[in-house]
Amino acid sequence: MNQQKLLDDNRKRFVQLVSFSIVLLLTLLLLRSFIRTIDQAEQQLVEEYQQIWVSRLAQVHGLWLARFRPTQLTVNFWQESERSEGTGSIHSITLQMNQAGWPKVNSSQDCLLLWRDMMGLDWLQQPSAALVEYTQQECQFTFKHSLALVYRAQQGQVLLQVQ
Repeated sequence: MNQQKLLDDNRKRFVQLVSFSIVLLLTLLLLRSFIRTIDQAEQQLVEEYQQIWVSRLAQVHGLWLARFRPTQLTVNFWQESERSEGTGSIHSITLQMNQAGWPKVNSSQDCLLLWRDMMGLDWLQQPSAALVEYTQQECQFTFKHSLALVYRAQQGQVLLQVQ
């Protein structure tokens, strides 16, 4: 009788251990899937930022050419309201331009101001914003999950980098 009870107890513990292991494995798989989804969502957001930058840079460069290559350029952008879709206002910005016709940057502060001008909101308001660095006419906007947008002022390029 004692041996049967011992076998039943061991069987019960084994079933509990197997059940716990299965639940733990499923939880880990769901967590992994969730993290992957967050990474994909951030990558999509950064790609959208890149498209906005490229579009706005093309507009700025076209205006720079049309206005006979000024050193300072005032541009009006339409900014959507954050509160309600379909409403917004004209946002006027003034940019210092380099010889190639792209917005000039000389410091990290210039990079932050250019982000605000191009995107219509402050860098620090971005939920995944991590770091802004300036080196040799380039602004690097790094996001929390190892993605970065790099603005190259000499070529007028905005590149997406995975770090």
